[in-house]
Amino acid sequence: MGTSAVERIATLKVTSGVCDQVNTQAGNGSTPAAAALGNITNATSSADATNSFSAWPAALAAKMVGCVNDSSSGATGTYFYQILGVQ
Repeated sequence: MGTSAVERIATLKVTSGVCDQVNTQAGNGSTPAAAALGNITNATSSADATNSFSAWPAALAAKMVGCVNDSSSGATGTYFYQILGVQ
């Protein structure tokens, strides 16, 4: 995430406390501030299926596992993510 490579990710909505712990345990530092990531929960719409997540937090670029704070309409909240594959 945060690179030009195409990724397939799994996401799970979690509380902000869980999100902070995920990032701490993964060595990612603190959870980045909220950003409009492009409705991280909807990877089937044509807009999101090709979404490059240009607002992806720099601190989590190329991290295989972590937690983000999405402020996009329809997906507001904190989400655990894991990259399942990179093309």
